[in-house]
Order: sequence, then C-alpha cells, then structure tokens
Amino acid sequence: MQDLILQIFGLQGWEWVIILFVVLLLFGSKKVPELARNLGKAVSEFQRGKAEFERQLMEVTTLTTPSSPPPSTSKIESTQKTQESQVIREVTESERLLKIAQELGIATEGKTSEQLKEEIKKALENLK
Repeated sequence: MQDLILQIFGLQGWEWVIILFVVLLLFGSKKVPELARNLGKAVSEFQRGKAEFERQLMEVTTLTTPSSPPPSTSKIESTQKTQESQVIREVTESERLLKIAQELGIATEGKTSEQLKEEIKKALENLK
C-alpha cells in the first residue's frame, strides 16, 4: 500500500523529509500532532461514510433486482423472516463486538465493526 502511495506521488525518501520540514516550519511543532489527528479523523469518517454508502447501495440493488413472477404470500413471509433474522444477527454481532472491545479497554466510539474487529484482533495478539 505504501509503495502504491509513493508511486502515485512519485516522492522518495528525502523529498518526504523536505515536505515534513516545511510543514513543521509552517505550522509549528505544537500544531502538527493536532493536524495529523484531524487528518486521521477525516480519513476515518470518509471510510465510514463509504462503507455506509456501499451497504445502502447493496441493500437497494438486492431489493430492486428483477425477479420472476411475484412470489406467493408464504414466500414473501419467509423472505421477511429471513431479512428480520439477518438484521437481528447483525445487531447481536455488533453488540458482541462492542462488549468484547469494552472488556479489552478499546475505545468504541465512532468505529465501524471492521475497525473494532481489527483492534480486538490486535489486542488479543498482544495478550498472548
């Protein structure tokens, strides 16, 4: 991933050092950590929004896919029950992730399920 970023911008070692030095001069040593933190939050929010958009897009495409003749009433009921059970499963998985993360002392605010899974995995690896 880092190689890809370096290839995109075409920057190598010393060029990055010069850029970081200029940023340090422009913003000062006290503002750089705050800028990096805000940039991280912005990237995180963008990824969360992207994931939500993809989820909604997937939901819409599954609901609007053309099907053969309209299903019978019993088929509709079974589909609704399946969808309800999937929602319940997603909620319980999210609740479990939150509970595990909190027990491990991981901050959960504003994090996606995927982010929590990664942090839980890292925390468990550190416990070994």
